[in-house]
Amino acid sequence: MGGIGKTTIMKDVHNRLLKESKFRKLIWVTVSQDFNIRRLQNNIASQLERNLSDDEDTIVRAGKLSEMLRGQMRHVLILDDVWRSFSLEDVGILEPTTYNRCKLVLTTRSERVVESMGFKKVKVPCFSMEEAMNLFLSKVGQDMLPNPTLESLMKLAVRECDGLPLAVVTLAGCTRGKSDPRMWENAIDELRGYIRNIHDMEDKVYGCLKFSYDRLQRVDQDCLLYCALYPEDHGIYKDEITENWMEEGLIDEMGSIKAMEGSSHSILQKLEENCLLERVQDRPCIKMHDLVRDMALHITRKRFLVQGRSCIKMHDLVRYMALHITRKRFLVKAGIQLEEVQTWRNGVKIWRRFL
Repeated sequence: MGGIGKTTIMKDVHNRLLKESKFRKLIWVTVSQDFNIRRLQNNIASQLERNLSDDEDTIVRAGKLSEMLRGQMRHVLILDDVWRSFSLEDVGILEPTTYNRCKLVLTTRSERVVESMGFKKVKVPCFSMEEAMNLFLSKVGQDMLPNPTLESLMKLAVRECDGLPLAVVTLAGCTRGKSDPRMWENAIDELRGYIRNIHDMEDKVYGCLKFSYDRLQRVDQDCLLYCALYPEDHGIYKDEITENWMEEGLIDEMGSIKAMEGSSHSILQKLEENCLLERVQDRPCIKMHDLVRDMALHITRKRFLVQGRSCIKMHDLVRYMALHITRKRFLVKAGIQLEEVQTWRNGVKIWRRFL
């Protein structure tokens, strides 16, 4: 199920294999819900530092990709976040054999995918209460433990997460540094209200995520929702997202651009610490977990007035998308050779430095 730690486990496996010399090449590709054979072929080839022609037929590309992979004997291919079954041959992925000594691993929420593709199933279980508590304390801070009353309240809160790692770390993120027992008692009551009578485990994760979201300030919430505009599993550069927040008017006007940039980065850090955005390893990027993005999309649907008298309100994400698209359309006066952006004012770029 979502949020139980499949990707986290495979990241750990990947990083351990990096330290060994057992395999010649490690290939990691995130497949995502929007499956596309040609994109998957391109992503695998890119990991091999090769390219496939966009003009060629998918079958021809599959043959070329197979040859590339044969040149990398003893490789491990990890396909993360697979939503539906597909033919390995159609993509050009080699079947692992004792001869080529390759390994193929995928993560998926669907047992049907595992069975139809002939993989050996390894089911990821929920955490025990002890494991969940250890994870929670590693995120919320061990320094809060000396208070026995607080410890018992923490255990009650963690128990509501039902051993789901994503729910546990998100809860820890929004309660870090809170040592008032009354706050914890109130938080537990609210958390129970979010997930009372919910039997589906994934909905319980959603309840914990919404609990954390509701504790954010409105500006933080708007910035988080904006991230759902990006595609699923998309790595978002930190400088890009903070600049976009300012351009869209999500960050309050301040005395200087530098102050606004500081505010943007502070919000980004808060969303990371609350585990609503994830850091991308070895890249200055963040990304949204699938379930956090689903929650964000669900929330924006609630902010939607379809029609009211003579006016129509634009869906938040549609508006963001429209603004994002218009930013890509620039009118540049020939001959001036503008070079550097100075600032944004009322949606207009002010330029400095002329060549």
